[in-house]
Amino acid sequence: MTAFQVQPIRLRDKELEAHLPVVERGQPVLAAAIQSGCHHLVTGDRTHFGALFGLSIQGVQVMLRRSLQKNSSDKT
Repeated sequence: MTAFQVQPIRLRDKELEAHLPVVERGQPVLAAAIQSGCHHLVTGDRTHFGALFGLSIQGVQVMLRRSLQKNSSDKT
C-alpha cells in the first residue's frame, strides 16, 4: 500500500498573488504551487504563463509541458 501525505486546505493568499509576475488569471495557480512547495509548475498555457517558461519564481520552475516530455525522453 502506498502512503500519501495529505496537506491542509489553504485559503487563497491574495497578497502573494498580487505580487506575482503573471496575469491575474494565472496568479492563483502559481501562488498555490508556491504555497504547496512545488518544484515545478508544468503547463501548456502559453497565454498566461508563456513569459515565465524556463524561469524560477520563488522556487517554482515554470515549464512548458512539451519541455518536460522532451527532458524525460532524453533520459531514457
